[in-house]
Amino acid sequence: KLSPNVILVCGGRTKGLDYKVFAEKIRDKVKHTVVIKSELTAPLVKLLPEDSYSEASDLKEGINSAFQKAKMGDKIVVSPAAAFFYTDFIKGKKSIKRLVEELSELQRDPETSSG
Repeated sequence: KLSPNVILVCGGRTKGLDYKVFAEKIRDKVKHTVVIKSELTAPLVKLLPEDSYSEASDLKEGINSAFQKAKMGDKIVVSPAAAFFYTDFIKGKKSIKRLVEELSELQRDPETSSG
C-alpha cells in the first residue's frame, strides 16, 4: 500500500501507455520514487516534482539509493510499474532478496564488502 513512509523503486517498458494517473498517485502518496533507467524514466520524471524522485542505473543502485533515503519506519517497495521489469532488471542477475542481503551485510561490516 502506498503511503507517506514508502520509498518506491520502479522501472520498466511503457509499451506506449500514459503514466499520468500513476504519477499523480505516487506524487501524492509516496515519500520518494527511485526510477531505474528504462523506457519509463523520461515520461515519468516529466510528471513528478524534481525533488520527489531520483534515477538509478540498475536495480542494485535503485535499492541502495532507496536504502540511503530511508529513515526509521520507512518502507522500501520494489514494484514493476511497467512491463518487462523482471526481464530487464532481475532475470540472469542477482535477486532482490540477494541485493538486500548484501546491503544488510554491508551495514554490519563495511570492511568486508566488495561493493
